[in-house]
Order: sequence, then C-alpha cells, then structure tokens
Amino acid sequence: MNLKQFLLGTRPKTLVAAVVPVLCAYSLALYRYEQVSSLYAVLCLLLALCIQIATNFYNDAVDHLKGADNVRVGPRRVSTQEKVHYKKVFLIGHLFIALAIVLGIPLVLKGGIVFVVLGLISLYFAYGYTGGPFPLAYLGLGELFVFIFFGVIATLGSYYLMSGTLDYEAGILATQIGLLSTTLIAVNNYRDRKTDVLVHKKTLATKLTSYQYLKLFDVFLFGPYLFILFGMLFFDLKYFFLLFSISLAYKIRRGLRENTDESELNTFLNLSGKHLILFATLYVILNLCR
Repeated sequence: MNLKQFLLGTRPKTLVAAVVPVLCAYSLALYRYEQVSSLYAVLCLLLALCIQIATNFYNDAVDHLKGADNVRVGPRRVSTQEKVHYKKVFLIGHLFIALAIVLGIPLVLKGGIVFVVLGLISLYFAYGYTGGPFPLAYLGLGELFVFIFFGVIATLGSYYLMSGTLDYEAGILATQIGLLSTTLIAVNNYRDRKTDVLVHKKTLATKLTSYQYLKLFDVFLFGPYLFILFGMLFFDLKYFFLLFSISLAYKIRRGLRENTDESELNTFLNLSGKHLILFATLYVILNLCR
C-alpha cells in the first residue's frame, strides 16, 4: 500500500466528524470553566481520529469481502478499486485500534469505569459497524450509531474529561453535533440505496421510501437549529449567531430532492461536511466571544 492509497483509505473528508465534537466541546469548556485540561483535549482528539480511521479501513475491507463496493457511485475504495489486499487493509485498521488503546489509557484513568465501558464499545464497533455477527450498517442502525458515537460519546465524553463535569449546555451541543454528523452517513446511504439493495445491505435508506428517508434527513439537518432557539431562551441570545449556517442546510435539502442521479449526490455529501465545519466554526467563535 502506497501513501496515496493509505490517504484514500483514511477517507479524509469523513474525519471532520471526529474533529468537530472535541473542538466544540473544548470551546464550550473554556467558556464555562476556568480550569480546562488542554492535554485531555488533545488526547480525545487523537483518540477520536484513530477510531474513525480504523473504522474506515475496516469498512473498506469488509465491504470488499461482501461485494458491497463492486459497483460504486461514490469515492474509490482501497480494497476493491485500488486492488490492495484486504488483509493489508485490515492490518492498518488493527494498527490504529492499537494506537487508540494506548491513547485511551490516560483517559480511562481520568474518567473511571464508565470510560472503560465506552472505550470498549467504541473499539468494538470500529469493526462491528460493518463486520461481525451484527453489522450495524447492514441492519439499518448506521444513523443511530453515528448519532451516539459522535454526539453522546465523543462530545459529552471529551467535555467531561476536559472539564470534570456535565451540564445542560453540553447536552444541547452533543445533540446538535450528533444530528449534523448523521447527515454525512445519511447522504451516503441515500446515494447508495439502489446498489445496497443488490448486495443485501439493509440500510435505513433501503428500508424506507425516498420520501420517508428525506423527511428523516430533514430532522437530522434542521433539528440542531431548533436547539438554537432553546439556547437563546435559556442560555445566551448570542446563540442566534449559529443561524448563519442555515442557508447551506437549505441548499443541501434542495439538492437531495432535485437530483435523481446518484453520482451527483457526491456534491451534497461534500456540502454536508462543509455544513458541519461551518456550524462548528461558528460555535467555536460564539464561545470565544461570549
């Protein structure tokens, strides 16, 4: 495997979903508390990246073995299109899991038994997302997994490790980040719904009609903005600042409804990533200015 193939396997555009929860949690912790651990912020960030990269490599190899990537309208995959042996792809995933375990040791010592459990669950589902006896992505549970991992575990977990506590505002942030992260997997599953049916990959997008799934997508996309109103009422009127990202959300919504060619949906997958970045950037600026 050469460097280009390695970088392709990491799926760089998906890594934003690992970075955003930690950075947003860090900015909120800095605003609310005088003593915040920057060391734990860095460790949380590196750990989230390692788990995400491991998940991507496992997903690449498992989907190859199941034939899910034989016909693709999305980005090229290392095992199938680049012809890298799936065992090498698995090995890269194993290496990042090993690194995640090392990084997780001080976090477990800080957080206690709860973080042991959360860590083990996260490490297992790096593989179990597409592999194992109950592959979440093949059972229509991908969206739920993304919401829980990037919202509850990554956002609240890192916030607690940095600040030593949890609060309602952190809960709102976790819900917002979880929903927006879910838009990435949702666009991906909506794009691949026709080819997924052929390989018996029962994603939620294949179980629902297009109309139903797009309605659910609206919840993922616009749900975070409802919490902005809640934040304005109970915490700070400056939450209004986050609404500057909503125009991009409407552009994504319109694009998914107007484009019937699956290959054209890649544009809106990229936009969903940019939307998450924009929302997170505004959130960090908000906390720096409060």
